[in-house]
Amino acid sequence: MAGALRLYVGIMLCILSMGGALQAHAPLIVRNDNGGSVSMRYQALNELRMSGTVVQILGTCLSACTMYLGLPQTCVAPHSRLGFHGPHIGGKPQVDSVYAHLLALHYPKPLRDWYLTTGQYLEADEVQYVSGTELIEIGVPACS
Repeated sequence: MAGALRLYVGIMLCILSMGGALQAHAPLIVRNDNGGSVSMRYQALNELRMSGTVVQILGTCLSACTMYLGLPQTCVAPHSRLGFHGPHIGGKPQVDSVYAHLLALHYPKPLRDWYLTTGQYLEADEVQYVSGTELIEIGVPACS
């Protein structure tokens, strides 16, 4: 028993010396995100996936922001709004591009199918909004 206690104390001291590295990260709250670069968002998603940080979409999430849907630890509030349009580089549409398919990979299947048949063809000023309620209906977890 004394050996087990020493092992437990040793493990706890190791954790404390790491600055509490096993503590949970505070969630990333999305309230008003206009998107941005698909490639930069992709890098940020990889970091979030590795850290296990929970992403809570509680407001407006547009364009590349919608890629958060590809993380298993993302939830949406029923009142949230996600806006979709086709990818653009330098003002030029990138239909059937690597970017369009990269975006689509981050969406639940019904949304992915819609995006590849319709959404990717939308101009940047033709944003199509989907409510959190609609996303929850197709399987995206609701934020509690």
